[in-house]
Amino acid sequence: MKIRFVGGGRMATAILSGLIAKEYSSGELFVSDPQLQAREKLKTILPEENIFSDTSKMLLTTDGVIVIAVKPQEINNVFPLFKEIEKSLVISIVAGITCAKIESHLSEGVPVVRAMPNTPALIGQGITAIASGKWAGDAEMKTAESILSTVGKVVLLNEESIDAVTAISGSGPAYFFLFMKALYRSGIKLGLNEDTALELVLSTARGAVMLAENSKTPLQDLISAVASKGGTTEQALKVFAERGLEEIVFSAALAAKNRSEELSR
Repeated sequence: MKIRFVGGGRMATAILSGLIAKEYSSGELFVSDPQLQAREKLKTILPEENIFSDTSKMLLTTDGVIVIAVKPQEINNVFPLFKEIEKSLVISIVAGITCAKIESHLSEGVPVVRAMPNTPALIGQGITAIASGKWAGDAEMKTAESILSTVGKVVLLNEESIDAVTAISGSGPAYFFLFMKALYRSGIKLGLNEDTALELVLSTARGAVMLAENSKTPLQDLISAVASKGGTTEQALKVFAERGLEEIVFSAALAAKNRSEELSR
């Protein structure tokens, strides 16, 4: 089965690398990108003859799977190229673009699957939500899942949930990095050197995630287990509560969800 990627950025490269790591033949993988720098990087994992600067040339034959991996603001430049597609499964990882919008530029009956991965896919630790369009059935969803599972976990949802997924897992890594950066800077202000502060933050974040995954304990119980009554953690958590941390996080996630909905219009 041939898989053609329209757009050769970081996420497309991560999926391509994941497929190759799972022993998918690189000869069956194709990608187009107008940027020379992106094409040069792709030469490290794909045969040069499978890399195109002109998407229309790559799509001269369209059997198999087509993965749309361009930026949302570039999608309208890609749509005119899809007029002749009749036999492919189309998977879109473009944020905020609905299945219906993509289907409107395709021949009737072409199956579309919408996906929302996140950046930990770059190291094979991502999570991707996928949703079916009007003509995508179980077989197409299984194909999409098999491709995207090469870079992490996959969950199947209704498309109505994708904007919320975008706000939580799609944008979520940046929220965690922001908190980690704030904790790192706090450590320096409290007298730690930069290397020690960073090591403490990274190891604490890694350990906390592993504990949450492996213990199957509710998150609030994990918080309570650290926050002894009258102790240091309790004092820190009081500051977070007084400053409205949970409300701030919800407002941020809602803003991300609203923006995803705006992009789909």
